[in-house]
Amino acid sequence: MNQFKVKIVWYVGAFILACCAVPQLGNSQCDGPSDRVRHCITLNGTASGGTLVFVERLWGATPRYVSINTSAGESPADVATSLASALRETIPISFGSVKAFGPALRLPLTFGSEALAGTETGLGIPKPPLSLSGRYDPKSDQVILNWSNGAESYDELRVHLNEAPAGTTTYPYASNGRFKTEYGRTYFVNGVHGGVPSNYAIIDVSEHAQEELDCPPFYNGIMPNWSSWSSAKGAAKFEQAVKPKVDLKELVQVPQNIDGPDDKPFYQLIKTTAPTVQAGIWRKFLGLIPGHTYRLYARLNTLDMDTAKAEWSYSLHAAYNARSGADLTVDQLSGKSALPDGSTGVSAARIVQYGPSVTTKGEWSQSATGDAGSQVKDITLPDGVNTITVWVRHSGANTTGVGIDWVKLEDLTK
Repeated sequence: MNQFKVKIVWYVGAFILACCAVPQLGNSQCDGPSDRVRHCITLNGTASGGTLVFVERLWGATPRYVSINTSAGESPADVATSLASALRETIPISFGSVKAFGPALRLPLTFGSEALAGTETGLGIPKPPLSLSGRYDPKSDQVILNWSNGAESYDELRVHLNEAPAGTTTYPYASNGRFKTEYGRTYFVNGVHGGVPSNYAIIDVSEHAQEELDCPPFYNGIMPNWSSWSSAKGAAKFEQAVKPKVDLKELVQVPQNIDGPDDKPFYQLIKTTAPTVQAGIWRKFLGLIPGHTYRLYARLNTLDMDTAKAEWSYSLHAAYNARSGADLTVDQLSGKSALPDGSTGVSAARIVQYGPSVTTKGEWSQSATGDAGSQVKDITLPDGVNTITVWVRHSGANTTGVGIDWVKLEDLTK
């Protein structure tokens, strides 16, 4: 029986993280090392005010989660008490023994399987890692994961339920036989700071492709792995939206399998408030192979924009980055500055364009590089380039919003 390993390559750019021990929780109910039976999350600071979502990772299915509303300035002890009560009441079978001791929440979970999401951004909750990417290397029989920590200073990371200190780490990961191309495997990373976990970055990896199938709740209105951008501060809104016919209460009690994009309960909603504003979300695919050719797929939805009376637009784009791997600027994402391949203008790197005369009629529509009408053929990486950025761009006055729910990158060089 073969085994394959997961090799973790940690991209932090120019930001250097200090490796330090996670502080003790300072409470007799939670002091001492964490273990697989009992560990704690200790909130700190005060609440910003919003929705706090506690997420339990479930393999191959929609996650179980519980949410509470917080008030600006609320103490961590009060929030911990409210969250413990909600967990016991909502999912008593798994969380009946959850208790709050001051700001500490004692959990009966496997270590590392929980995350914090929602629009609550205080209480010491770190921002999640970004742009988690994965590829299977048949020569070494490994899955190689790459991600960015952005500007966050984590004490540690959790990679597929393993603890990762600052630095580059390799993990052995046993499989039952050969790599399972028929369903792939899901990997996640989240960061921990001061004993508080972030939300997940998550990716599904198969033999020749990677895609975002798992669907945990969003952090601060942005889909896992992605970042927002806007040409004007405060002129765009980004929200976690729920697909029609999804019963969230039932979903928490009876998680559903995710076999494809249609099974994802959430999608990214993007709105703009002025006709001159351009905004959207973007993510990188990291650790790719120079010289290989890649096909990018995504699903977009213009939702209720058929009824819009003013001009608006919504488009999908993909391009390779410079050799340095530097993030694309807002001017590049909006078409004002040239991309690393030299193309410029609003149509640069455009895969599909929607507007008043062409919409998805409220349905989810899949587009890909190389499609008829796409300005982008399948992307071949130049020598020394190992990164592709995908982004969406939306504009319009007081729009009702457009959506994206899925992205996939396939390596065509096999």
